Amino acid sequence: MNRLSLLCLFIMASTLQASEVVKISKNKMNMAITHDLGTEWKVGQNICVQGNQDSKICGKVVKVKKAGAICKMNSALNGIVPGDEVR
Repeated sequence: MNRLSLLCLFIMASTLQASEVVKISKNKMNMAITHDLGTEWKVGQNICVQGNQDSKICGKVVKVKKAGAICKMNSALNGIVPGDEVR
């Protein structure tokens, strides 16, 4: 394989492993997130999301579904958009 193909493969693999924001509620206090590759979120687990504007907001998982989880945040999700990484 050439170097460009390997680089593309590496980038795709690294993005598939991380959880990300799928949807943000109208009041910006709740959000839906995806599961990590190979692991699932658990109710009560602490999470944090880092936005593009260096805003880090934390919260807890309140409901787990097959496709992901619903989280209640400690403060409004200002500066957070769908696609941001969750930890």
